[in-house]
Amino acid sequence: MIADSAALTLFNNAELKEKDFIRRGGAVSLTQDGRKTVIGVFERRMDTLITHPLFQYSISYRRIFTRYEKLARRLMAYLHSASTLIWLDRNVSEPY
Repeated sequence: MIADSAALTLFNNAELKEKDFIRRGGAVSLTQDGRKTVIGVFERRMDTLITHPLFQYSISYRRIFTRYEKLARRLMAYLHSASTLIWLDRNVSEPY
């Protein structure tokens, strides 16, 4: 979602120019300046503030990903410990 948005921004605002690309042997890659431009647009997008629809507070996409990462780690740890308990307590003849 973020990368797609950044790519659209790059092309819609014409931030990438033909000089930002290198063509060799049928392949195309970015120059060093082109890479800096792409990374700069991506970083700006990550720092964009959005407003939570329910609680009405502002938060950046970067902070959202940080919170989701912490939540995912806690959830994975919980599921790992819960699955161990399920296997210990489960009677093999009973279906879930």
